[in-house]
Amino acid sequence: MTLSKEEYQQRQESKRDLFTERADKAEQRSNDLHQQSHDTVSMIPMGQPILVGHHSEKGHRARLDRSWNQLGKAVAEGEKAEYYRGKANNIGSNGIQSDDPEAGDKLQNKIDAAVKNQENMKAVNKAIRANNDQALADLGYDEAQIIELKKPDFCGRVGFPSYMLQNNNANIKRMKDRIKSVEATRKIEIDDQFSNGVTVSISDDDKIVIDFGFKPDEATRSILKSNAFKWSRYRSAWVRKLTANAAGAYDYHIKPILEGAKP
Repeated sequence: MTLSKEEYQQRQESKRDLFTERADKAEQRSNDLHQQSHDTVSMIPMGQPILVGHHSEKGHRARLDRSWNQLGKAVAEGEKAEYYRGKANNIGSNGIQSDDPEAGDKLQNKIDAAVKNQENMKAVNKAIRANNDQALADLGYDEAQIIELKKPDFCGRVGFPSYMLQNNNANIKRMKDRIKSVEATRKIEIDDQFSNGVTVSISDDDKIVIDFGFKPDEATRSILKSNAFKWSRYRSAWVRKLTANAAGAYDYHIKPILEGAKP
């Protein structure tokens, strides 16, 4: 399913709001647990040791244990708050997403820049081999940069080493393959309904969503997991990121068992 630019941006904002809300709730739980931990031992005098053998020993130990457990939970909730806060802050900054309607254009722009860089590195190496500083200057390099380019590295190489050109070329190929994958993914359509109530569809954020309406038996869950489907508490369904491989796994391994799936 292809989203419009406005729909994609709205979905990004909704995800950011969701993660921020989860972070706020976790932070509040952390604060509450910190307070509970403090209150649990507040009636014990500061520095009061456990009086071994005294009638207060059991209660003293129990309060310390409860306070310690509450503190541990408070720390865990604090870490969860930081995790969701980071997720919210990273929305839109984790590279090019496949469900971005402009993914193809953005990838092509990166390919164009990488191709230009490849041509520049080749031209620099050719100029250095010819000892042609003017050619390097014509490429836009100043005197200091030319000196640096001609300075041998730890292996005695000058200019741009071959591994940099190879890596850049591999990156160009990877991005071209990614465009093909994005285009192929957008052609995939899944909208299945089974007599036992199970439904399968593709979500707005490009995930295959299997909604059983019940907890499937262990054998079914095992097949789902072995094919990289995961339980989503947020959707109350089994999901996997939509790719050609994911669609193939669904068609060949998951779809045939859904009609007979039982709680």
